[in-house]
Amino acid sequence: MAGINKNNSRLSSRSTGALLSALLVVILALSLCSEADARRKGKESQKTPKTPKAFSQYVLDIAGKEYPDLKLSATDSPFLLQWKGEGQISLDNLYKQVRNNKGQPGMRDSVVRFLNVLTDVPPAEEEIKTWEEARARVRPQIFPRDYLKQADLKEKMVFKPLAFSKELMEGYVIDSENAFRYLLKSDLSRWKVSLETIKKAAYENLVSATASTKLSSKQATGEEARGKYLVISVKDGYAAARLLLPAVRSQIETELGKPCYVAIPNRDCLIAWSYDCNQDKQFENQVIRKFHFQDHPLSPEVYALVNSKIEKKNSIAPRSLSI
Repeated sequence: MAGINKNNSRLSSRSTGALLSALLVVILALSLCSEADARRKGKESQKTPKTPKAFSQYVLDIAGKEYPDLKLSATDSPFLLQWKGEGQISLDNLYKQVRNNKGQPGMRDSVVRFLNVLTDVPPAEEEIKTWEEARARVRPQIFPRDYLKQADLKEKMVFKPLAFSKELMEGYVIDSENAFRYLLKSDLSRWKVSLETIKKAAYENLVSATASTKLSSKQATGEEARGKYLVISVKDGYAAARLLLPAVRSQIETELGKPCYVAIPNRDCLIAWSYDCNQDKQFENQVIRKFHFQDHPLSPEVYALVNSKIEKKNSIAPRSLSI
């Protein structure tokens, strides 16, 4: 992926922005402090502000002193900040990140990284003008339906429902080095392309980006464990979105057999395990934890993968205890 060194442990996640004029801008991920950073800071102690309002004020204080050009200001909602008078940013994922790393140094670094991403988002007049420029940078993305409740995103964004979930949607983004933004209907109008054209290019680009990602199953571990599992956790922002690709679903079935189970608890994780795996409860609990306690949650649901089609878990008969 553009600008992401997958072998560099310091780039542990992506920063994601949805730049929409007068709409919500969501920074979805941040690079965490590396272990080397933590060791270097040694005894530094930073306590996470206990309330969303206090945390927002902490961010505003840093932004006011060091990033005045961002023109951040408070809104009626504690996790939303006004940005340059034309959009809003959400602090929800940033707060979750620093809260989950309580007792660790680096909270201020996380906030600074967050603000740096905002400074790198290009102004609207520098947006991509032609489809020829955009074609190689579009990607598919999965996002929660709840996003559409914010401002008038439902009327502005390009998206489609996912057949296997009422809570998740399929959107399309423009990828760049440190951020991506969701496509708008106005983009399609400006480029004079259809949704199907966007989807085809987005899938092809993600397939190309996945070519170097080897899917290898492992044997389940534990006393009398049976079955296999695999995990996709590529930190490029599209781990879960890879489930949309027929080629990836086919590879999962090749590794685990047909049918099998799959889950996408958050944007940066895909977990799958074989039908005969007797550690299924442990995997289901892991999915729930990753959904509730990690950034960018998507769904705690477990789905069945049947002949490369994603279906409800109960669409296949439960595993017999005698297997």
